[in-house]
Amino acid sequence: MEGAQAGESGFTVIVAKTAEGEWAAIPPVAIGEVRDGPADDCVLVSRDGAPILRIDVYFRASDYEPKTAAEIWEAFVVVGYSAELTLVGLADRSRRTHRFNDRTSRPDSLFDYFCRLTPGPGWLLATSGTAILCLAPGGDLAWRRDGIGLDGVLVHDVDGGVITGDAEWDPPGGWRPFSLSLSTGEPTAQLHSEQALLPIRNARLK
Repeated sequence: MEGAQAGESGFTVIVAKTAEGEWAAIPPVAIGEVRDGPADDCVLVSRDGAPILRIDVYFRASDYEPKTAAEIWEAFVVVGYSAELTLVGLADRSRRTHRFNDRTSRPDSLFDYFCRLTPGPGWLLATSGTAILCLAPGGDLAWRRDGIGLDGVLVHDVDGGVITGDAEWDPPGGWRPFSLSLSTGEPTAQLHSEQALLPIRNARLK
């Protein structure tokens, strides 16, 4: 097992390859490209040591180096995987999904993949190979910033309302720093020239 995270009120979430023992008896919430057979990863949520929720994650056949990460945030278990971000309600097991390569908002998007989750009070950042999504309380999309990187976007710090991190443009290596406003997703410093040339599609919600 890996990726254990402790949340408020005694919640703990673990990403495992299989659901064994008492976890196997819990009916799962299935997300991703669901198919017959075992899930690719299992997100196991407990409270004060007692199992309460199991999420079976199914990768897509087209995924590039897929991985899963999960966090307890607000009233949700947030699961990043494939090129998607799914929020599962702790109380009602409801599901809602945000996609990094959503061709509705990004018609030119053909490929992307999940990188990392960074939760905070009243916000959650999720990065992909090329973009950053910021969620507001309740799980709505506050904004998204496309074209930050080409093959990896990492958030290192959020301080004073400013997001700082690095994005890879010339793999392997070739990382460039970025700095964005937490509230709007707009740059707070000049972006790398390749970032500045790419079209920006901010989906800010007023």
